[in-house]
Amino acid sequence: MGLPMSMNAVRAGHDIYGFDLDRAVCATAKKQGVKIAPNLQELIKQLSAPRVIWLMLPNGKAVEEAIFGKGGLITILKKEDTIIDGGNSNWRVSANRAQRVNEVGLRWLDMGVSGGTVAAERGYAMMAGGDRTAFRQVEPLIKDLTQVGGYGYFGNAGAGHFIKMVHNSIEYGMMEAIAEGFNLLKNGPVGKIDAEKVARVWNHGTIVESFLMEMAQQALVKDANLNNLKGYVEDTGEGKWAVEEAVNHAIPYTVNTEAVYARFSSRDNGDFANKLLAAMRNKFGGHAFRKK
Repeated sequence: MGLPMSMNAVRAGHDIYGFDLDRAVCATAKKQGVKIAPNLQELIKQLSAPRVIWLMLPNGKAVEEAIFGKGGLITILKKEDTIIDGGNSNWRVSANRAQRVNEVGLRWLDMGVSGGTVAAERGYAMMAGGDRTAFRQVEPLIKDLTQVGGYGYFGNAGAGHFIKMVHNSIEYGMMEAIAEGFNLLKNGPVGKIDAEKVARVWNHGTIVESFLMEMAQQALVKDANLNNLKGYVEDTGEGKWAVEEAVNHAIPYTVNTEAVYARFSSRDNGDFANKLLAAMRNKFGGHAFRKK
């Protein structure tokens, strides 16, 4: 997601400097006006203070090493520079990272970024937590990257990633409902039903009209029976984290919890519903799926 975000920022008139371990990504970004540095150290040198470094990395080790590893951001940035984690990190880990970053005088924002790969054209939604001053500094950029009304500052460090976690968990539940509905259409008593046509009709004025329904329709246009897919649905962790928080605080979370378990069970049960779940994830987020 970082590549189209950076290119959109350039088109909106911002000066964007970038670095990625994937040289092909760097080459593409450079062609679109992103100023590419050979490494993090050179990237920092090219920016004027106070600097803002926006990470779009997979949660876990990659983020930790980029910030706190050898030659990481915490060793080369200066006081009042800002680190933004725009990936799907665990909100508790983000709150801890913010404390470690703040201890050396740096600012922190955890930024939940939603919209998937297609948001490059539609505009993103963003949910921020952390340093309010840092948020105000980058707000013009955020505004240019998001849909109208599609961003907000929500308070202390961790808040942005907490809200994104709950968002993704709700997404699990909505996707599961769509997939199970189409499974009933396909295997119910009425006979052969054109599922793609159903999705198209439902996307024009019904209560269940949605971005996810669009993704279902697009998947069914290409392959009505999804014969090329295995019904194996991955998860990136956010759904499980949300369930854990609900359990820890005795908050009912039935539908979205069942959706997480459905993903687990998909790995032994490749029915049409699970194939459609895998197809939707690929359409909106570019997530990998398993072919037969």
